[in-house]
Amino acid sequence: MGQKVFFKEEDPERPIEPDGGYGCAKYVAESQPAVLPDKVGVARIFHAYGPNLYLKEDRSQVIGSLIRKAIRYPKEDFVVWGDGTQRRAFLYIDDFLDGLFRLDKYVESKGNLTVNLGSTEETTIKALAETIIGISGKRITPKYDTTKPVGVLRRLPDLTRAERTLGWKPKTKLADGLAKTYEWAERRIATWS
Repeated sequence: MGQKVFFKEEDPERPIEPDGGYGCAKYVAESQPAVLPDKVGVARIFHAYGPNLYLKEDRSQVIGSLIRKAIRYPKEDFVVWGDGTQRRAFLYIDDFLDGLFRLDKYVESKGNLTVNLGSTEETTIKALAETIIGISGKRITPKYDTTKPVGVLRRLPDLTRAERTLGWKPKTKLADGLAKTYEWAERRIATWS
C-alpha cells in the first residue's frame, strides 16, 4: 500500500503520523475541543515559513536551514538532508495568519472547527534548495547527506474544508515568499557575531 499523501481533517486516529510522540500529542490536543465548554478552533499547520523563522543550526527546519547555509556560504557548507526527493508544500506566514484570523472569526460565530492550513504548491527539497541558491546569486553546488533523517517522503494538506468554510486559500507563491524570507534572513544574520 502506498504512502498517504493528502490529509483531510476528518481522517481517523493519528491525523498526520509524524515521527516520535509529536503525532500523538497533536491527536490528543485535537480531541480536546469536544470536552471543553468554550468554542475552539484547531489549525493544522503544514510547513509555515517566513520572516522571523528560526535560523540557527541547532534546530532550524528546512527553509531556515537552507537559507542560512546559502547566506553563510562558503563559511558554512550547503548540505541538504536526504537525497532531495522528499516533497513538501510550504505556507507563507501572511497566508497562515490570514487563515488563523478567518478561523477565529468562524469559531466565534459558528462554533468548533478543525481545519488544515497549508499549501498545495508542492516542491521537492532539491528544487527548494535550487530556488534558494538562485535567490542568493551565489555559485553553490549543494551536497546531499543521505545519512540524515528526512521525515516522510510526501505530505500535503487537503484544503477543501478551509476553502469551503473559511473562504481561504493561500495566495503567496513559494518563490515570492522565499525571496522575502531570504531578504529578512540576510539582515538578521548580519547581526550575528
